[in-house]
Amino acid sequence: MVRHRPFMLDPTIPPEGNDFRAHMKHKFGGREDVDQIHAHLTRAGARVGLTFHFDKIRHAPNTLRAHRLVELAPGPEREDMARDLFDRYFEHGEDIGSIDVLAEIARTHGLDEQIAHHLLTGDGTTAGIAASMRDAQQLGITGVPFFVVDDQYGVSGAQPPGVLLQVMGMTGEYGK
Repeated sequence: MVRHRPFMLDPTIPPEGNDFRAHMKHKFGGREDVDQIHAHLTRAGARVGLTFHFDKIRHAPNTLRAHRLVELAPGPEREDMARDLFDRYFEHGEDIGSIDVLAEIARTHGLDEQIAHHLLTGDGTTAGIAASMRDAQQLGITGVPFFVVDDQYGVSGAQPPGVLLQVMGMTGEYGK
């Protein structure tokens, strides 16, 4: 079973977010080749069926509210909600740190938009997300993707499918 867990790549981003381009330049140590890095990621994503449109992204959001929205969703809806957040951000450049955008996403997934808006302005589920972040730190997780298989094997980074299949085979749960 695949289960997404909350993990903030940069919890220092303020609630209102940052300018995407400036944030990426800072993240990559002031390098001027951010477009080349994004082009490489776009090509790599396309090879596995993922679409990235970094040119549409204007805002680097603080993702705490987006994680909270996923936590607020009913269990069966969480994976679809997480996928929608990724699509809206990476394909369409939407600001997934905006309460209004998140409330609209909630509506498209059958949640009451006004209730979602109200819940996202509070701090419910924040303790659970903080606990998940602490768990990740204790496991030595510093980036995404990170896969934990059978609560004992960790695989960091985007790996070829064969690597993941090998790790899953090691657990005995998935066979060889």
